[in-house]
Amino acid sequence: MTRSKIRTSGAEGLTLSSTALTVANGLTLSDGDVSVASGHGLKVNSLDILEISTLDYGNSNNKSVNTAYDFTHTLAAGTWIPFIRFNASFFENHSNSNSTGIYFPFLYLGSSSGGEQYGNHYAVVPKWGNASNSYNDASNSSFAPITLSSSSTIYVRWYCIEYGTSSNYWVRNSGNKIVFLRIG
Repeated sequence: MTRSKIRTSGAEGLTLSSTALTVANGLTLSDGDVSVASGHGLKVNSLDILEISTLDYGNSNNKSVNTAYDFTHTLAAGTWIPFIRFNASFFENHSNSNSTGIYFPFLYLGSSSGGEQYGNHYAVVPKWGNASNSYNDASNSSFAPITLSSSSTIYVRWYCIEYGTSSNYWVRNSGNKIVFLRIG
């Protein structure tokens, strides 16, 4: 690699191809962003930070109320913040009208099957179907950072309890996902 000093006023940027750039004694950006190509991240002491790992655990398949649906995801060692995108869709039986009660969908995030060691997310949805409607609840949240000393399996349980008149034809969890952001 040839080393050279670049001295110019008003320089718009610096591009290196097929080489590494090493900056001794720190780097200060007075303006602009640090960008990384898709599929690449930033490393601090050989650990990827600001890496994203996504678990898409929702789909449009019909599911039954009062039934647990379990999913797993593996995360590398590090500290991760989970960001939750939570959906539950409901459809009432056509033969039933004026149902009463609530749907109680929830998510557990844990270190064991059915566990909620890392957090939980709940929604309470009043029944209001008139035998021809479907409706949806969508919400988001984030949990406290999770620190893993080694590569670990994360367990997710999605469940929807029906209280009151038994009237559900199906429930779905389309669009549900957890985005884990590694911060250390």
